[in-house]
Amino acid sequence: TTRTNFTRYANDPIGFCRDVLHCAPWAKQGEMALLVRDHPRVCIVSANSVGKDWLMARLFLWWVYAREGMVICTSVTDRQARQITMREVRRAFLAAPQLPGELFQMELRVSDTRGILAFTSDHIEKLVGFHHPRLLLALSEGQGLEAQVFEAAFACATSDLNKIIVYGNPTRPNGPFHACATSENWQTLTIAASEHPN
Repeated sequence: TTRTNFTRYANDPIGFCRDVLHCAPWAKQGEMALLVRDHPRVCIVSANSVGKDWLMARLFLWWVYAREGMVICTSVTDRQARQITMREVRRAFLAAPQLPGELFQMELRVSDTRGILAFTSDHIEKLVGFHHPRLLLALSEGQGLEAQVFEAAFACATSDLNKIIVYGNPTRPNGPFHACATSENWQTLTIAASEHPN
């Protein structure tokens, strides 16, 4: 499969999920995907178990293959980064054998300029000074991230085609995640548990 087969999905993350990854996001996951496609800063505030991590893993693959970009995902806990985020990436990647690349525990390597790198936020020095023309920065467990993680992300996202998405649960009415969720500079989507089809 040539690269052009995937770049035709550059503006169609839902089509990429359907045709390449053989899966179907539910309505709110589709909204999340389009917000990331259309806006530089997206904040997802939701209940547990509505499928944020499931969709994010597939959006990461869309970004790498259809947008030919780099994804950096950071999370508060190793469990989240390794056993949830990257496990979902693995599931989606293995369901699409036509996708090139080498998958490791905390990294998907497609080329020197394309792939996914995951780590915990206590290793935020890995993020500092990282630049890429098509960079997607994903901040998982946003409610638990310290302000310096957000500052490091802003320092990296300097190109017009760079994006930041932060997602988590609304567990406290203050802190940097709450500030993003209530800021006019961020596109915020709130998903209640009652909205989930299950």
